Amino acid sequence: MLSATETYYALDAMVLEFNRDELKALTPLLIEALEDEKKSRWLHRRWMSAATALMKLGPEAKPALPVLIKRIDCQNIGVQRIVIMVIGSIGGPEARKAVPKLKEQLKSPDPKVRRFTTEALRRLGQ
Repeated sequence: MLSATETYYALDAMVLEFNRDELKALTPLLIEALEDEKKSRWLHRRWMSAATALMKLGPEAKPALPVLIKRIDCQNIGVQRIVIMVIGSIGGPEARKAVPKLKEQLKSPDPKVRRFTTEALRRLGQ
């Protein structure tokens, strides 16, 4: 198993250098990174890297939707923003399961969360 630091660098490399087929093959690792709830200094960066890689995959990242939907109301605004963007980029019927939680975010005090939520809902046909 990779250490937190190794995972951080591996995820960054995936986003920057891997093509879609390689990222698709690594989707289980990306989902694992999103499921990590440990409070570590690398957690935010790992989240951002994994979510960015999934956004690059778009609809092919739908296996990550359950974890992403669970994280919509995350307390970390940066993570919350990218989770919302990724859900919108995945789209499809599975992503529409997020609509109730997304609509709650329209009341967020953060203007970017509201803007990203509006865009995600638009992409989901809402």
